[in-house]
Parts: sequence; structure tokens; C-alpha cells
Amino acid sequence: MNEEKIVMGLIRKDCEINGCAEESRLAKMASLMNIHPEKYQRALENLIETRKIDKRGKNFFLV
Repeated sequence: MNEEKIVMGLIRKDCEINGCAEESRLAKMASLMNIHPEKYQRALENLIETRKIDKRGKNFFLV
């Protein structure tokens, strides 16, 4: 499965539970899923560029 789909799934699940996804918690969950930090960052940047998620401060929101 590609990293972008996994990161999007983590954000979606966290947003459903808490209303937003915290950056530190999301990074920890991604590392537990064995996603390399560089691939995690690239996936986040791509999701923000394609406007699937929004970042405000240290929180991520679904668009």
C-alpha cells in the first residue's frame, strides 16, 4: 500500500475521533506503521498540495 493512502487513513481516523490530527501523534503513528520519515513528509506535502488536508499550526484537518 502506498504511504500517502496510509497517512490519509491515519489522518481521517484521528479526525473522526478527535476532530483534528495532531502532528506529533501522527508522526508517531506513521513510524509505528514502518513509514520512513522522508516518505511520511513527502506524503504530507503531497496531500497538502492537492488540498486533501489542511494544516493549521500543528494540527491537520480534512478538507
